[in-house]
Amino acid sequence: MKPRVLLDMDGVVYDWNSGACRLVGIDCTNAAYRSVLVESENALDRLVPKKKLIQAVAEAGVDFWQKLPLLPWGRELHDRLALVGDLCFLTSYGHWTDAPKGKLLALQRDFPDTPVLFGRKKRFCAGPRSVLIDDKFENVDEFRQAGGMAVEWPNQYLIEDKAIDIHRVMDELIALIEQGIIYQGDE
Repeated sequence: MKPRVLLDMDGVVYDWNSGACRLVGIDCTNAAYRSVLVESENALDRLVPKKKLIQAVAEAGVDFWQKLPLLPWGRELHDRLALVGDLCFLTSYGHWTDAPKGKLLALQRDFPDTPVLFGRKKRFCAGPRSVLIDDKFENVDEFRQAGGMAVEWPNQYLIEDKAIDIHRVMDELIALIEQGIIYQGDE
């Protein structure tokens, strides 16, 4: 029986970070900004007040989410994971009521046959046959503590800047899923 593979959208398959940067006037290709953005998945919080970011995304509405582009590796990652597991997107709506509708529209465009679940607490989907792939350590850690297997996806800017070899990461991830040896809980 194939494992359930639960794939995060933002920062893993879709380029949320660059879209959010544009909304608040940050050029994510600028070396000074980039040096902060490569540090962690929450680095944007160090560049702009959280309240300003939340408001900017809220004002952009459904359109922001619907128009998020795939990351360069997004399609390949999705397609490879679909071959080794029962794939489903597991994504949060965060602070934004328009996120689910916009994300659904983006998924209908790009991955119409892949199911999606929305939830802010991804740990509720954890189980011994479930593997979460997410770029937020907090989600990965909570998922593991709840009995699921999880992998923290690398920072998108490190991948884009070639500091991390995306194909090696994908090969290792697929091998771990196929072998069933992904870190789980308090082992």
